Amino acid sequence: MKKILIIHNKYQHTGGEDIAVENEIKLLEKHFEVRVLFFDNNVGSYLTQFIFFIMNKNIQSSIVVKNNIKDFEPDIIYIHNTWFKASTSIFKVIKKSKIQTIVKLHNFRFFCSKTFFSKKHLDGSDYCLACGFKRDGKVLNRYFENNIIKSILLILYGRKYYKIIKNQENLTLLVLTNFQKSFLKSHWFSDNVVKYPNFIEMQEKYILNSKLNHIVYA
Repeated sequence: MKKILIIHNKYQHTGGEDIAVENEIKLLEKHFEVRVLFFDNNVGSYLTQFIFFIMNKNIQSSIVVKNNIKDFEPDIIYIHNTWFKASTSIFKVIKKSKIQTIVKLHNFRFFCSKTFFSKKHLDGSDYCLACGFKRDGKVLNRYFENNIIKSILLILYGRKYYKIIKNQENLTLLVLTNFQKSFLKSHWFSDNVVKYPNFIEMQEKYILNSKLNHIVYA
């Protein structure tokens, strides 16, 4: 049985991506040997975390990933969110391992946070369809509208993350929709992009009523 190491940085407030990851874990555990490595964004030492932000790496997270790879010896490494405790530095460790690696892109943050300038973020539009950022005459790409420092730290992360997922040939990128897939290809990403919608476990059986003239969707 193949072994999969799943890596995910949980959000401070549980959201759709966290739930999607949990559902996928349940699915994969039925067919593979799975080890889950969760990171969270609770800050133990603010000084240490600030240094990691400036360095744009988290040495502690890299060590944890390296030890899990050595101990578990996975056939596949499957990465979801890495902001911010996991950090982009784990990709360097994973690349050295030469293990097949998959990254799932649950949103467009990788694109919205790759530049310091609002003009490049909007790319000629008045607002961003992905994150809602609007043209406001300000130079800085304030991804977090009310927090300049957090925006800068995210952009430092986002610029590096964007380069990694775009240029590392050993990565397979999973996206949720055909639109995301065509979007990546239009921005010169490699052909290693696969559509893979989130898994939803149906709790009840539903019968299609052909007499209805509408649908309900979420």
